[in-house]
Amino acid sequence: MPVKVLVQDIVKALVDKPEEVLIDTKAGERTLRIDVEVAKEDIGKVIGKKGSVIEAIRLISKNCGLKNNRRVVLNLIE
Repeated sequence: MPVKVLVQDIVKALVDKPEEVLIDTKAGERTLRIDVEVAKEDIGKVIGKKGSVIEAIRLISKNCGLKNNRRVVLNLIE
């Protein structure tokens, strides 16, 4: 499963407005940048207490990227 699809599925499961989730990727030679944009009301759900949820999503995406020898950077856009 591509990392983009995995991140998209996780984020859509967390938010109240999954139709407003936008995922943009920019691939470099060894790096994959994933920008996630959600509705303003859902930002807190994606971040979680003290950033625990977004850090867990970042950890999962980084580990998936390691399988393909890529560095994955996940950004949450407000």
